[in-house]
Amino acid sequence: MANDQKYADVRKQADKLIAEGYKNFVFFQPAYNIGGGPFIEAQMAEYISEHTDLNVYFCDYENGYGAFLVEKMPKVNLLKYNEKSDVFPLQEKSVVLTNSKRAILLKKMHPENKLLFWHYETIPCGWHVVFLNNEQKKYLNLLKQNKAVIYHDWSSRDTIGKEYGVAFDNKDYFYITLKEKEQKAPQKLISNDEINVGWLSRLAPDKICSLYYLIDNVAAYATDKKKNLHII
Repeated sequence: MANDQKYADVRKQADKLIAEGYKNFVFFQPAYNIGGGPFIEAQMAEYISEHTDLNVYFCDYENGYGAFLVEKMPKVNLLKYNEKSDVFPLQEKSVVLTNSKRAILLKKMHPENKLLFWHYETIPCGWHVVFLNNEQKKYLNLLKQNKAVIYHDWSSRDTIGKEYGVAFDNKDYFYITLKEKEQKAPQKLISNDEINVGWLSRLAPDKICSLYYLIDNVAAYATDKKKNLHII
């Protein structure tokens, strides 16, 4: 029942866009590296394509990570990104979702396109590197005024414009889900005499504090069992 309501809500919003003439939804995420951004966007693209009447596209390099993911999604169309072209690969009226740092890559497109930016960095960004002509504060103010940005979490919202004095107050977050998998751990990995905790992540500045927090809590956990923390 909960899923039925969720699908109905998504379809309702999609129908509103279609009624306004927006039949296309484009995820713009050109990237070769394996990362969480393309992975989450590809999952969302598949979800929208399966539960709405929108035409769903994923824009990426021909051999990009997102392109690899969506090739197994029959209802998601791949748009090939050409960095040498000055024209957006889809010229029809569309809703375009992309990462906030990729704004500089957006080329000539339909003048009525709607743009939505996902900011998933959790530490201050080098906006002066992204915008070569110092348009960073103007860009951030445009995002705020038009409520055109959503966030990964609280820290993303807190840090996005701090260094330029732009404080964001909308509380819109990207809805992230993972598909359920019926997969059991091999019995040889399970021991009643031990507690095993796994950490799988890049040891990057914006993630390391979470690992410190986990280490402190594993260390403080009172038990007579042996504790193993696996950092992968």
